[in-house]
Amino acid sequence: SAASDVYKRQMYYLSIDTGTTNTRATVWDEEIEVYTAFRPVGVRMTSIEGNNHTLVAAIRECVEESLKSSNISFQELGFIVASGMITSNLGVCEVPHIKVPASVQQLAEGTISKVIPEITLEKEIYFVPGIKNFSSEVTLENCEAKDIMRGEETETVGVMQRCRLKGPVILILPGSHTKFVFVDNENRITDCSTTMAGEFLMNLTQSSVLSESLSKEFAEELDEKWLLKGAQICKQFGLGQTAFKVRILDLFSNASINQKANFLLGAVLEQDIIALKKKEDFIKNPECKEVIVGNSLLASAFEKLLKADDSFLGKKIRVLGKKADNLAGFGSGCIVKWLIAQKRIEKYERQGENNEQYSRAN
Repeated sequence: SAASDVYKRQMYYLSIDTGTTNTRATVWDEEIEVYTAFRPVGVRMTSIEGNNHTLVAAIRECVEESLKSSNISFQELGFIVASGMITSNLGVCEVPHIKVPASVQQLAEGTISKVIPEITLEKEIYFVPGIKNFSSEVTLENCEAKDIMRGEETETVGVMQRCRLKGPVILILPGSHTKFVFVDNENRITDCSTTMAGEFLMNLTQSSVLSESLSKEFAEELDEKWLLKGAQICKQFGLGQTAFKVRILDLFSNASINQKANFLLGAVLEQDIIALKKKEDFIKNPECKEVIVGNSLLASAFEKLLKADDSFLGKKIRVLGKKADNLAGFGSGCIVKWLIAQKRIEKYERQGENNEQYSRAN
């Protein structure tokens, strides 16, 4: 189609991905990452300082470094796109969440363009919206169902496009927060769910009574036996009681730090698995694929736990290596390419209508 022809047109573009604690800017040559600049500054600094001056300066530095190192000028860029927490009220340009179901088209239509002179001089930036799973008022009775995301929607588009995936899909994005993103058979994001597994693991390991038992260390390598045992006991007795077993193992067994850390990791992630099982329409669908993204030990642990649990009927897919790199920048580029292509098609159609009307009039 005309849309896909324009979509595939080669161009340089620059993506800005800002999270809570980090920012990066990447120059792309179509689907190839040319150079990425990084700063350990995110919207957390806006909360601390009461303004976004440090954040804006860090973004500008990333943009300037990535362009200089790529030997690319602003004029050579087809577009600049930003996603993640940069579009929150703590970022640079607040963009309202859009409601599910959300396809590439809906994300493109919700994108806002704005010039931020402090960052890109006179060149506009496309800001991609986040997603919310419903719009009604949140109450005590329905708060467990409400969820939001900023950044994971572009990662979802990125992995679906880069890996040529077709829904239904459960996308699992481990980290300080685990994100589950649900994609239907029309490749639309239909829901999302967030847990604080990574933060729980960090606090239990480094700031609790378990710190001495673990020497404040996380698992260095995966030990499937200890991982699955931690998950099994957590499934029976809950996280609170299972976590304390780490201290029991420390006092009365010869378990190594790595074994104890795997045991705790299994217990913490089992809580995520229990939450994920609530989405029965996805996990009991044999056509649904569980896609775990990343090279981290957390991602490897998720893969082992899912394969050991017969509740999940779909195919398990692991996205590794370069396919897992910079998905937000790649996905946000896909969204803006769709938007630009659509604008051009609409322009061509209007020109065609005008020419036809002119011909009839003469």
